[in-house]
Amino acid sequence: MKARTLPLWIGLIIAVSLSAVAPGQDEPAGEIANATELLAALETADQDLNTLEAGIRYTRRMLLQGDEQIRAGTLYFERKPAAEGERAKRLFAIHFSELYIHPRLDVDPQEWIFDGEWLIERRPREKQFVKRQIAPPGETIDPLRLGEGPLPIPIGQRAADVLARYDVELVNPRVGLEEESESLRTFVADTWQLKLTPRTDRPDDDDFREIRLWYDQETLLPRLAKTVNRGGDESFVQLVGLRKNKPISSTVFNIEAPPAGEGWDVEIKEFRGE
Repeated sequence: MKARTLPLWIGLIIAVSLSAVAPGQDEPAGEIANATELLAALETADQDLNTLEAGIRYTRRMLLQGDEQIRAGTLYFERKPAAEGERAKRLFAIHFSELYIHPRLDVDPQEWIFDGEWLIERRPREKQFVKRQIAPPGETIDPLRLGEGPLPIPIGQRAADVLARYDVELVNPRVGLEEESESLRTFVADTWQLKLTPRTDRPDDDDFREIRLWYDQETLLPRLAKTVNRGGDESFVQLVGLRKNKPISSTVFNIEAPPAGEGWDVEIKEFRGE
């Protein structure tokens, strides 16, 4: 049975979060001369990453609708030790608190939690709870693994696997942000930018026509990610105030449905092998 893929925007956010710590993050990352060297540094990018917490700003721009939506909140990541012969389990939670649609700023809490098997969507204001089984029962998926997740990103993957799917370039950090604010361009001024485009000599099965990732030049911590899909829609994920390997409350990753009788609309969608 084939695992379902996560929603693309969830995959984007997870990809950025998992790129958070490169080997020897407490030491300067050293000079990176080209895209191949950066890919090599990212092959083991999550080896010493146990937990991560960061402020998140997620922007979506829909080309046809001429609409822009910005959500702000907190992102959490925790890696659980794996039993012998098994993968480490990766837990992700994104707790949004605000929604901005010009000119209105609204308090609109949303929680998205993924435990490798189940994806939870919780909307407290509407009292809606949806639990989707993404992987076959008892199995887990890695949302970044080539051929398994929705957004193949060079984090913890062999450089050769990435290069087999994408043309990869190391480009000036300001390129691709020409129409953005000066503050955003300043935000990435001291970063390396990695640009990925699907190779033309393989099947056209990629949902994105362009992926850009910005990494701090000293630590390889992520600053920003940008994608452009086939329809021209743009998404940005900006991370600030990253905290590595600090304790995170287990309640952050709670995937249990609300108790009956509290007025919630609860929907459980089990895996069907689609």
